[in-house]
Amino acid sequence: MVNSFGDEQYCGCTGFPADSHTVLWITLSRAHPLNRCPECGSCYKMEYIGPPDDPHDHHHHDDGHKKWVEAKNWSDYVRPEYRDGR
Repeated sequence: MVNSFGDEQYCGCTGFPADSHTVLWITLSRAHPLNRCPECGSCYKMEYIGPPDDPHDHHHHDDGHKKWVEAKNWSDYVRPEYRDGR
């Protein structure tokens, strides 16, 4: 679990067991809080602990362009019962 005050957080994975591979930097964000290390398979989850969203921001950012769809990665295949960390 990685705590973050911002919308995006980087965490470094050194493998399991510790120091079994060089540091790989993994990006976690509020939109995609789960990610997996491509080298060792360790999973990381970001928990946003920052201020609540601004209720006055109504997301009027539609410019008529197609939305970018992010490619799937291994964290998309984590079983739902494992996502809560229970």
